[in-house]
Amino acid sequence: MGYYTNMYAEIKTSPDGDYLKNDSHLYAAIEKWFANCLEDEDALANLIRSEDLKWYDVDKDMKEFAEKFPDVYFILWGEGEDKGDDWVIETYNGEFHKDCADYTPPQTYFG
Repeated sequence: MGYYTNMYAEIKTSPDGDYLKNDSHLYAAIEKWFANCLEDEDALANLIRSEDLKWYDVDKDMKEFAEKFPDVYFILWGEGEDKGDDWVIETYNGEFHKDCADYTPPQTYFG
């Protein structure tokens, strides 16, 4: 069994920067990292297009991601099956931040 969380991710060069181009070497390295982490070669694509996923070690893994890719701004929104289990994780400059309080998800996704 397990618990599904609907997740949506964005990857940028900085909080106010451009989206990371999916044909860059850095993007390929990130894609490989997620494939290994989630044991799914399409893991990053699934996060970007928003999928229901089981990812039990998301906090631990995203802390590792922050350390491995400090120059990437990564934001991950999660909407759990249970009411009130919504959160957002941001990594940048090697730092990890998670907010489980009120947040505003992207309107294009959660509408």
